[in-house]
Amino acid sequence: MIRWIMTAPDRLREADAAEFKEIRTGCPHLDLTVRHVRDFAAMMQDRNAEALPTWMDRAKADNLPALHWPANGFHRDLDAVTVVFATP
Repeated sequence: MIRWIMTAPDRLREADAAEFKEIRTGCPHLDLTVRHVRDFAAMMQDRNAEALPTWMDRAKADNLPALHWPANGFHRDLDAVTVVFATP
């Protein structure tokens, strides 16, 4: 399942995408986690550091403790994380 989360949706095999969609439909917390992870990946790919504070606020506001830890860590070291976004 981790592979499905980390793979761009358009790169999943059709059968895998269908199964993953069914699993996400049955588990709202997983669906929300996937959306946050993919949003973060898109920010990194686009080098869009400006979107990071909003992403951190959304991640901390949701009942997903596993995402609170990285969001809080990013907040503590925001300058360094911003540099990472700008680095190829």
